[in-house]
Order: sequence, then structure tokens, then C-alpha cells
Amino acid sequence: MGDEGRCRRSRCTRRTSGGISRAHFSPNTHLTGEALGLFYAGVLFREFADAPRWRELGARILLTESRRQITADGVHFEQSTCYQRYTIDIYLHFLLLAARNGISVPPALSDKRHGAWWSSCCRCASQMDRIPLIGDVDGGALLPLTRRGPDDARGIFAVAAATFDRSDFAWAAQGLAPEVPWLLGRAGEHAFEALRPACAARSGVARVSRGRLRRSCAAAGIAMRTR
Repeated sequence: MGDEGRCRRSRCTRRTSGGISRAHFSPNTHLTGEALGLFYAGVLFREFADAPRWRELGARILLTESRRQITADGVHFEQSTCYQRYTIDIYLHFLLLAARNGISVPPALSDKRHGAWWSSCCRCASQMDRIPLIGDVDGGALLPLTRRGPDDARGIFAVAAATFDRSDFAWAAQGLAPEVPWLLGRAGEHAFEALRPACAARSGVARVSRGRLRRSCAAAGIAMRTR
């Protein structure tokens, strides 16, 4: 990257950093997506004087919002399966980038709430071999490394399976996905191939807390249990 490119990158990131506090009026995936961008910039462009602040601010927002946006039963608070998938993608990138660069992440992201978060997505996929499109759907993806529909989370499941050593995620991935070598390299491929995929329990039941999602799930043929 030449000097002009570096200056442009620095100005862009500073604008994001300066404006992110004003994004709290919409504290959802817009905020966590920008926070991940700050974390990426702070990790990858360490030569900038503001890089430590970008890393700290991005990580702090992501950790804070993970507690606020993910309910105790693992469902994203906007109760949209599209935003659930998008949020999982954001935090998966955060965890991978932090681990690869020796940045410690508080164990809060691996507690029962976040385990339920991943598993709730897997349970939805186990109903139809795709994630049903429930609630608001914008069709977005964090980093589309291959062409996929908004209901296709096989790439996320494959990366998560290799990262967390989860055989049920490997089953939901339906085989090794291109995202694994892109994000995890050969080590990720070996980790995935060492797993023995095991079908997630097809209980047909997931927990929800509000009527709109419950009605949408009923229309999709998925039985739901309220809290």
C-alpha cells in the first residue's frame, strides 16, 4: 500500500471511530459491524498511531453488545434468523482474528449464553437443512467468500466446527466448505476432516420470547416453546 492509500485508510478509519459513538442510536448489527471494522483496522494496521485505540474500542463494543444483543436462550434480540447469522459471522471473525494475533478475549464469549447462541442456529438448520428466513431479511453477508443464499449457513457452520471442535456443526455444514481454508488455512481443513459429523437433535423445539417470531416459526412449520 502506497502513502496515499495509507492516508486514505487512516482517514476512513478515523471517521468510523469518531462516528461510532453516534451509532448507539441503532445498537444492532450496524454497530457491531463497525466495531469489527475498527478491530480489524487496529490489528492489521499497527503502524498507525491510533491503532491501539481502534483495537480497544472495537473489542470493547463487541464484548458489551454480545451481552446486550444475545438473549439467554441464544437468540439475537432482533429475532431475525438473518441477523442471527450475520451476528455469528461478526463474532466468529472477531474470535479468529484475536486468536491469530495473540489478543486475549474474555471467556464471556464462550459461556453458556453464547453456546446456546450457536446451538440455536444449528437447531434451526436441522429442521430444514437450511436456516428458515424468519423476521427481517436483508440478504447481507459479512465477507462473502463464495456465492451463497441468505438461508445457507454451511460456510459458517464449517468454520465454527473446525474452530470449536463441534461434530454437530460439522453435520450442519454438510462437508468441508471453501470458507475453512480461506479463514483457517490447512490446519482448519485438517481439524474439520478429523471430526465425525453427528446430527443435531431433531426435537423440533426452540425457545423464543416474543409473538412475532413465534408466529413466523409456526408458519415455517417449526415448533417453538415460549419462556
